[in-house]
Amino acid sequence: MATPGDFTSGTAFAQSAPPWRVALDFSRAAAAATVAGDGRAFARLLSSWAPFPSAHAGISGSASLLATADLLKNVLDGEATVALASLIDLEGLFGVAGGDANCYGPKVKYSSHQDAGSGPASGELPGGDVGMWLSTEPDGQPCVLAEMSRRMTGTRRQGMQGLLMSAVMRRTIASTSGLTMPAAGATTDLTTALQPVLAAALPSTSVSVVSATVGLNATSTTYTYRLVLTNGRTAADAKRGEIILRHSPGASSTSYSGTLEIAGFSLGSDPVFGCSDHVDSATSLYKVARASTLKYSRDGNAMSFSSRMAAYCGHPSSGGARDTAQVATFTSDNQLDPRVGLPSGSPPVARGATLGWRGDFARYAADYALTTGAGTFQLAWQAGSTDGHARSLVARTQALAAGMAVAGVFAYTGDISNTTGALQGMICNWAGPGNQRSTVPRFQSQTAAQAGSSGAYALADSKITYAPTNTCNSTTTSFDVNADGSLATGEGVGTISALDGLTGTNATVDQEMRSRGLVTPSLF
Repeated sequence: MATPGDFTSGTAFAQSAPPWRVALDFSRAAAAATVAGDGRAFARLLSSWAPFPSAHAGISGSASLLATADLLKNVLDGEATVALASLIDLEGLFGVAGGDANCYGPKVKYSSHQDAGSGPASGELPGGDVGMWLSTEPDGQPCVLAEMSRRMTGTRRQGMQGLLMSAVMRRTIASTSGLTMPAAGATTDLTTALQPVLAAALPSTSVSVVSATVGLNATSTTYTYRLVLTNGRTAADAKRGEIILRHSPGASSTSYSGTLEIAGFSLGSDPVFGCSDHVDSATSLYKVARASTLKYSRDGNAMSFSSRMAAYCGHPSSGGARDTAQVATFTSDNQLDPRVGLPSGSPPVARGATLGWRGDFARYAADYALTTGAGTFQLAWQAGSTDGHARSLVARTQALAAGMAVAGVFAYTGDISNTTGALQGMICNWAGPGNQRSTVPRFQSQTAAQAGSSGAYALADSKITYAPTNTCNSTTTSFDVNADGSLATGEGVGTISALDGLTGTNATVDQEMRSRGLVTPSLF
C-alpha cells in the first residue's frame, strides 16, 4: 500500500520505486498475475521499477523485497533460485501493530496547566495525543509523510504476506499433477499439496496448512483464494492466520478490482485488547485478533484503494468457512465495518455475542494516477470505540517539473464509525487536565518537495505549533516544547498558536480542505 511520501518524480513506474508504491503496485500486479498464472507478464509489469530500495526491507523484514522483476517472476514459475524462506514472514502475516513516527505524538510533560482547575496541574500527556509535535524526523523527513508511512507499516506487511501466499498457492496448483485452476462454480482444494511446499520453505518452523482452496464463481467473474495456517506451536505461542483474496479481472489487463482480507489470531496478556469471556483455559491469556482488509480498483490510469485494520477479541471455532467473520463485522463489499465497536475497560468487559472491533481501528484510502503519482490520500485512526473523534492525516501529491510536491494536514474528524473523512479541526487538549475535547477551526499543515537527485523530500513550510490547552495558547502552562523528555523552568509559557486556519470565505475546515484540493478519496 502506498503513502504519498514514497512517490518519485515523473512516473509511477520510477526506477527507485518508494516503499509504499512498491507495496501497492505489487498488490495489483500480484493479484492479476496470480490469477492468470502468467509469470512473464508479472515480470513485465514490474521490470521498470526494479530493483527495490533497501529502505523497504522486504516481506521478511531482513532481505530486500523481491529484489528484481525476475525474482518476482520466479515465485510464480517455481524456479529453484527463489528462497521462499527469506520472503515468507509468518509474524507479519499473523499481524503486528503499527506505530508512530518519532516526530508525532511524543509524551509531553507539563506543569502549571491553566485548565486544571482544582485538579493536578502537573503531569505528562500520554504518547500519541499531541499530533505532529516536531516538524521532521531525525533524518529530515517531513513529519506528515513519516507518520503516514509508520502508521501503515503493520498493515502493509500483513498485506504483502497475503499476496505472496496467494502467488505461492497459484504456483502450487500449476506444478502439482492432478490439480488445475477451478472451472466456473467449482473449487480446487490444494491443502495437501501446499503443506510440503511451505514445510520445505520454512524448515525451522512447524507451519501447518489447515485449509487451502481456490474457487471460481458460477459466472466466471471472481476468483476466491482462501488459506488458513497455524504456526504449529502450542500454549502462549500458538497463532493462526487466514487469507481471503477475491479478485475480479476486467475487460482488459488494466481493469480489475478485488478485496484482500487477512486476520491473525494469537494470545495476549494486555487487558486493553482482551475480553473477559474470551480467555484461553490452558494459559489464562486473552484470545485476540488483528485483522485488515484491502479493497482495490483500477480503470486504466486511475487507481483507487481502501485499507482498514483493527484489533479484535475472540478466536474462530474450528471448521468455519470464514475465520475473520467470527470476530469481526463486514460491510457489503467485504471491508471491515467500523460501526460496531466493543467497549473498553479495565478489567476488560465481556464481548458476549457481539462481533466488533476492540481498539485501534484505522482507515486509509487513496485515489491517484499511475502515470504521474498525482493524487489524494487520507488516513484516520481511533484508539477506542467511545472516543468520539478520530485523528486524521490528509495529503495531496502533485508531479511538477522539478519533482513531486506534497501538501498534508493533520486534524480530527468525527467518530471513526461514521466519519465521512471530513476534517473538523484541532483538539489541542485531548488528554490534559480540564480538557473539553471540542474542535476549533484550525489544523496542522506541512508542504514539502523533492530536493536534488536523491528523491528525498525537503520541508518547505510547517504550521504545527500550539500549546496543549483548550485555547491552543499558553498563558501559565509550561510544557515540553522540544520533546526532549525534560521540562525547563517556564518552557512553553507564552506560546501563541501558529496553526493553519481558514482562508477567504471558507467557514469550516472541510471547506478549507476542499479549496486546497485535499479531498477524501473515493473508497474511504
